[in-house]
Amino acid sequence: MITEEGILGGERWMIFNGIDLSSHFRIKNIVGRNYADYQWNLIDVPGMDGVHLGGGRRPPRYIDVYTAIYGKDRAEIRKKIDVLNGIFAVESPVPIIFPDEPDRTYFGVIEMTDDQGDRFFRSDGSFTILCPDPYKYGPELEATFPSDAVTVTNNGTAPAKPVFELEVNESTTFAMINNGDDYIMVGRPIEEGEIPTESYDRIADLPLSTLVGWSPLTAGTVLPGGLVGGQMRTTGNSFEAETFGTNPNGWVGPAVKTSFSETLQNFSIDITVTSRNTQGVTGKLQALLLDSADNVVATMSLMDGTVGMPKNSAVFTVGNKTIMNEAGDFDRAYNNETVHLNLSRTGRSIVAYAYKQTGSVRTGRIRRTYRDEQMEHQAPIASIILYIAKYKNYDAFPMSFNRLIADKNYLPSELEIPYIAEPGDKIIIDHEKNLITINGEPSNHLKNFGGNFFKLQPGNNNIGVFPQETFDTKISYREPFK
Repeated sequence: MITEEGILGGERWMIFNGIDLSSHFRIKNIVGRNYADYQWNLIDVPGMDGVHLGGGRRPPRYIDVYTAIYGKDRAEIRKKIDVLNGIFAVESPVPIIFPDEPDRTYFGVIEMTDDQGDRFFRSDGSFTILCPDPYKYGPELEATFPSDAVTVTNNGTAPAKPVFELEVNESTTFAMINNGDDYIMVGRPIEEGEIPTESYDRIADLPLSTLVGWSPLTAGTVLPGGLVGGQMRTTGNSFEAETFGTNPNGWVGPAVKTSFSETLQNFSIDITVTSRNTQGVTGKLQALLLDSADNVVATMSLMDGTVGMPKNSAVFTVGNKTIMNEAGDFDRAYNNETVHLNLSRTGRSIVAYAYKQTGSVRTGRIRRTYRDEQMEHQAPIASIILYIAKYKNYDAFPMSFNRLIADKNYLPSELEIPYIAEPGDKIIIDHEKNLITINGEPSNHLKNFGGNFFKLQPGNNNIGVFPQETFDTKISYREPFK
């Protein structure tokens, strides 16, 4: 029942983007949630009665919410409207829950409003919610598969888009999930005569807890990134600068060097660094990759020399060429953060990659590829220098080298099929976003050509996971309703 006071079924609340709006207005009526629209493509055929149906689609949903805002006077009403305008100012669809459907969620934005006039203590109006996705959804459901063949039930009235999470227990060249005749596959199975193989050998995994095996560079040594000075120390977990020395003309700080157990032609080197940059101070963490003659082949840095405004940038060079100078996927994404600096070389392809990682999720990802067409930067890597510096006479902010991983990469032969995942890795196949990740890394390029992202149809869905006894599988999805 709808009363003059605006009580809908005895309830007054509405949840918009997680915010309870009950203190801002009372709902008088809600229109646009009943029968679902459907737009048919009608095809006229000359000389034929009627039309052919050429398929159809569900258009976006529009929901009109009629409200009354109360206040002790007009000034209080205006303040409430100001707050609402701020809440409604979203740039993408957000979850919306209505009082008479507490177990259903719509996703929408505010498209338009209508002011129906003010009284002394009350303002009547309405707003329209545009839902680009016309469906409403139940709560998110999660389940762990008890085996590699399970039945998943979708109790909604429309197909659901599942997310599969595969914890890898055995090395594998592929992962496949099927739903009846539909399937999606990452990588590919081994065929007769083919051999599964590792794509790399890990030659170093150093937590940087000790300086044993590292040689300090002499003060005054000139590096491409500055001057050596001061002293390096270990905290037991990482390398940091104990002192920096002086250089009124540029960067200065301690540096240490170590050699790899073998030279690396095709490689991947990943260094984890932490940089607590703030305004008014400076800092640079730089790794220099050297050939057997101690020539610098490439550098990897996280640095902030902008005294007036904190801005950490990931900077990679090959020879004298800068192939990356980025502050993250949004400005200042690397400020006061732990960041991975990764450089790989496979043949002529040299890839610079910077990212942050929390669990299996990678953010702040920036990748730049340099094609060494003239084969000018192909010298094998023999050793590495870790350099921590401050700029001129400015103070340094806290920073450290945390971990160094070096892999020797292989180019598999025609009969060698590389593993796509190892024990402990996590593969996520997201049918909502049409996205595959392995350990947080986008991996859609590994998707088998014949497979496609699929949906859970209403009712029972028979799901199979392959290869069997290789994964611990979880599923999450929301049941959609028309």
